[in-house]
Amino acid sequence: MLWLGDFNRHHPLWDEDHNNHLFTAVALEASGRLLELVADYGMVQALPKDILTLLSSSTSNWTHPDNTFCTEHTSDVIVSCKMAPERRGPKTDHVPILTTLDLSTLASAENPAWNYHSVDWDKFRSTLNDVLTSSVGPPRILETSKEFQSAACKLDEALHHTVETAIPRTHPHPHTKRWWTKDLTKTANELKELRKRLTSTEPSRNTQSTPN
Repeated sequence: MLWLGDFNRHHPLWDEDHNNHLFTAVALEASGRLLELVADYGMVQALPKDILTLLSSSTSNWTHPDNTFCTEHTSDVIVSCKMAPERRGPKTDHVPILTTLDLSTLASAENPAWNYHSVDWDKFRSTLNDVLTSSVGPPRILETSKEFQSAACKLDEALHHTVETAIPRTHPHPHTKRWWTKDLTKTANELKELRKRLTSTEPSRNTQSTPN
């Protein structure tokens, strides 16, 4: 959230210190109401102190009645906030304020994961059985703690090897429907095929029957 504009308030938090003649009791009370709103909404001042935004036509004194406030987390995207005297219009006393925001977004990195929906479980069990047979061997009684730890490590390695071999990886896409499954793809293809058959067998609506 950004607050931009001529608030017409003078306060030591943004005006130059030599403008202390503007910090009257009435002016500070009016600025206090603005600061209360700033605090209530969790705002911070984006335009630095002592940036001059108005040249008084009567005294030729520079003040800071224009200001820019933003929510605290919004300040992270503000690249710069400064006055632009070169863009000041003819016979105008206010100086434009240029606020540059960086609104670029970082694409989230989607790392490939295991696609358990597409697993051929017969192949998985067959691969796991072959790996266990070659690395662990037939079932036997483990009599010592060392034998147990060794068998557990081999079992873990066999599972990892089987997962790497028999389970495909996903290829995430930003528009992928997370609830879509392989069975839904199969059903959708069958529906398309049925529509094609219905269209090919349906008589043309423009055909008119002739009496015998």
